[in-house]
Amino acid sequence: MTNNAHLPQPYDVWRLAFYFEDKPDVVKERPVVVLNCNSKTGQVLIAGAKVTSHAPRPDFPGEVQLKNWMQAGCRSRPSFDAPKSRSSA
Repeated sequence: MTNNAHLPQPYDVWRLAFYFEDKPDVVKERPVVVLNCNSKTGQVLIAGAKVTSHAPRPDFPGEVQLKNWMQAGCRSRPSFDAPKSRSSA
């Protein structure tokens, strides 16, 4: 049984460590949004996206440029690392 006092609640924003793909020994904390938490198991469902401060790089498939980045207040041309499809082998 888990202690519910320490479990995240839906819509909480937490920070998790994300590893750099090109530098696996480098970590950066990024925000994620809690979608759901199972109070019996403590399992947490989150939504997160890796948004970078650089434009998409050709050697990293899946990175796409964010639209309206200036209107969103970004200082550089950021990109989003889109989820990679996984085979069900």
